[in-house]
Amino acid sequence: MSICYPVMTTLCFYRYIRCICLMKTYDFSHLFLNSGHSAINTRMKARYRVGGYIDEVMGGIAQLDTVRELLDQAENDWPSLLARLENMRSTILNEKFCRDGMVLDITGDKAVLEKVQPSVESLLKELPGQSDGEKLPDFYKEEHPWVPSIKKLMSDLVPITDEGFVLPTQVSYVGKSGLLYDEGEEASGAAQVVSKFLRTGVSRHPLNLIHRVLIDLTYPFFCV
Repeated sequence: MSICYPVMTTLCFYRYIRCICLMKTYDFSHLFLNSGHSAINTRMKARYRVGGYIDEVMGGIAQLDTVRELLDQAENDWPSLLARLENMRSTILNEKFCRDGMVLDITGDKAVLEKVQPSVESLLKELPGQSDGEKLPDFYKEEHPWVPSIKKLMSDLVPITDEGFVLPTQVSYVGKSGLLYDEGEEASGAAQVVSKFLRTGVSRHPLNLIHRVLIDLTYPFFCV
């Protein structure tokens, strides 16, 4: 029985991962059909900022290709995909630094918090990792080691050039984007007013083109 258990666990895990990939493929395909403007917005943000590129890879058009590749790997080369997933788990649960940045959020009045305090302390002791382990770098102050490689990927995979995707939709989604401000430049409060105003209207073109203006002052970025 002890020999069969790991085999059954791996088999169930394979079915679970394959099911996730199939569902994600379906979800992303229908998301682009019904919310093409959001897909375009995410895609074009990826051209200008590292954070935008990560959003595109994890939840945009590029993610659909990634999920399809993972599905193919799961069906044809499951051991290598399993090894990747196990490596991710080992890295996340590394005893030396997995507690750094960990936050336990509890809401309640004083009486409740005092009552659950023993249970909280017991839970913290059972969590993986060393309470006095290594500290990860503060990436709010230091550049993340991924940034240089991501900037190269941005120029290779999402260059600032015209591109199109063929989808079986009744609506044609067309977008144009650009930067409103240079990096480090501050936007005034008036920009927020204009942004909110432009977002309130959606017009439909006679040729079934939807005109929608999206402005993100976090980047800052515009998409029409």
